[in-house]
Amino acid sequence: MKLYYEKYVYSFDNLFYDFECERVYLLHWGYKRESGEMCGFDFSGNELFTYQIEKENENGVHIPRFLGHISGSVFLVAWTDLEMGICNFTNYGMDTLNTFEIPSPVKYDLIRCFDKRYLCIQTEKWYLDVLNSVQLFDISTGKLVYKFETDYQVKFFNFNWNLQELSVVIGEDLYPGYRPDYFPKILKTGLFRNSETNLKQWARLACLKHFDDKYLAGNLPHCLKEYLGIL
Repeated sequence: MKLYYEKYVYSFDNLFYDFECERVYLLHWGYKRESGEMCGFDFSGNELFTYQIEKENENGVHIPRFLGHISGSVFLVAWTDLEMGICNFTNYGMDTLNTFEIPSPVKYDLIRCFDKRYLCIQTEKWYLDVLNSVQLFDISTGKLVYKFETDYQVKFFNFNWNLQELSVVIGEDLYPGYRPDYFPKILKTGLFRNSETNLKQWARLACLKHFDDKYLAGNLPHCLKEYLGIL
């Protein structure tokens, strides 16, 4: 994709908005994703910053494998050393707010449920090039909150809107030339059913289960929707 502003053309792969600070963030991946560059603009089109996304420690220089937008100027960055960083992108550089470790993933996704964000990863068997697990991490704590693992290949999966159910299709196509059988499953995740669940979370579930989006948009006060995290 390209952004045209006056006489300049900016190439980018991902675009993110920060409406509170009135900014646009453009992410550009280098060749084979061997580098990443973040550019920031205000809503008038003025360039605020441009810098490489990288970190350095005793093991060398690390580049991002995945970048997901949390909110505002805060992003989730997956580094090549398997560390996840919650980072704030400012005019002067990238500030790391928190970090946590994850297993070696093949695919990443950032999922929103109410006012929280979860990192969803898929991993593969070490001896076969097949995806066989789905794992969900709470990025505010870095803790693994749900894991599904099978001896077969995960062909498709999807969480429902409140993360309480996981639909998954697994297949036995582990060997070349073998016609696979597919098995659909719907699983209960058990999320939001422990001692950490509070009254606000149950109120959100009750509103979203019993009323549609149109009714909630027209009948709930804005302050209540903001409190419940269902804007």
